[in-house]
Amino acid sequence: MGQYISTGLIYEFRADRKNVEKLDTDPEIAIKKAASAFVGNPSSFNCQLGNDDSFYWKLNSELVTKEMTNFLEKYYTDLYDKASSAYKNYCQPILDHLPNFDSADQYWDWADEEGPHCFCICDSNYSKIKIDHNELGIQFTPIRLSLEGKVLVEDFDLHQAFFQLALRRAYSDSPFGGALTVRILG
Repeated sequence: MGQYISTGLIYEFRADRKNVEKLDTDPEIAIKKAASAFVGNPSSFNCQLGNDDSFYWKLNSELVTKEMTNFLEKYYTDLYDKASSAYKNYCQPILDHLPNFDSADQYWDWADEEGPHCFCICDSNYSKIKIDHNELGIQFTPIRLSLEGKVLVEDFDLHQAFFQLALRRAYSDSPFGGALTVRILG
């Protein structure tokens, strides 16, 4: 069965407060443990308690407005040759449009309402992670950064975690690097 491979940037995630607080008697340490276990750059996220008794982490707005365009220029140049039709058709329009935004909310609104297939908000995903013998469910929402040809999910499944780790390490110098994710879409 063929599926599409997609890379994305986790821009928000959440976890149930009761389950996060099981990680440590100090709530602040528990919050840091949860974020550090899920993304490689927890300091790039702000955390707050939502009305539904869940902790919500969202990319820091100041970082988004300051760093997003530079990050995407490097990311898209690494992904596609600048002379390629894929770069010209998918990436350049995004890079040309982003400087029009003054706030992170404008980025997310555009990605949600008008963003092209290479910069759009994807459906939320669910992941379970283990932290100190505790299992924690995380609901996360990525911004899609790329969508490429078909891969056999049966062949790629074992490599998915490795590919995600490699992406995060390759972009570890960016405040967004630790939030990169790889998914197989049907």
